[in-house]
Amino acid sequence: MRKYLFLLIILISVFATLSAQDTEAESAQDSISGSSYISVDAMYSTNSSVGSIDPTVNASAYMGDISFYHKSGIWASLMPVIYPYSDETSFDIDMSLGYTYYADNGFNIGVYYMNHYYRGDSALRGIDYRHMLDFSMGYTAGGLYFYADVYPMLGGETFYFSDMGIGYYKYWYWGKSDNWSLSVFPMMSLNAGTDNWLYQGLTAEEKSTFVTEIQQAGYNAESFDYQGFDLIIPLNIGYGGFSAGFSFIYSVMPDKYKAIGMTNQSGLMFSMGYLIPF
Repeated sequence: MRKYLFLLIILISVFATLSAQDTEAESAQDSISGSSYISVDAMYSTNSSVGSIDPTVNASAYMGDISFYHKSGIWASLMPVIYPYSDETSFDIDMSLGYTYYADNGFNIGVYYMNHYYRGDSALRGIDYRHMLDFSMGYTAGGLYFYADVYPMLGGETFYFSDMGIGYYKYWYWGKSDNWSLSVFPMMSLNAGTDNWLYQGLTAEEKSTFVTEIQQAGYNAESFDYQGFDLIIPLNIGYGGFSAGFSFIYSVMPDKYKAIGMTNQSGLMFSMGYLIPF
């Protein structure tokens, strides 16, 4: 599961809620960088199996998130995930601690550490890792947002990934004191990474056979390469500190990964949240 998609959607919900409470801010970044808050979110995703080798796996999930953000840039998050359609009890828990610096000229840079724990059906595990370290940078210009990040995932072996993308944030206010808000934040993201996660859990003989099949199909194996394109369209409505959202996610797999059975995937996510500024 590409966890960053859901972290982005949570951040979008925060943007919407803070912007509704700070209608004088010139951008969503102005709102979020000047505030301290606690946010509580509950989500349901119809399919979080983006990146799964087996496209038939029903990886729908209930997710929660409790986040603390201080205006100094320090933040922390706890995100449990439960997979209700698994044949056995399956869940993961992510604990994150990070820092983001927002410059006055629209740039931001950030780093965060995530501790990942999974227990349950191996078909839902996805990449088998325990730690992740993410380095990111972004730039806001009006409603446009550009971002890029790199993140190694560390477990029995190390997996390297990188994303870059662009989004456009637009929001509207209405009601008494503009306490109602509506926001949309369509984003496009290109993803690259090492393909060693394809071979996790295989014996040396199985891996050799798999690598040969990929190479015979005309693609590089055991390489860092393009791994997909994501389109994310979140829509959020907010009132005071409350927000509710709907997000559409569509992921396009490159030919190399289609050759081994992966397919383009789509998913929907529904979310509700409450934000407490202080």
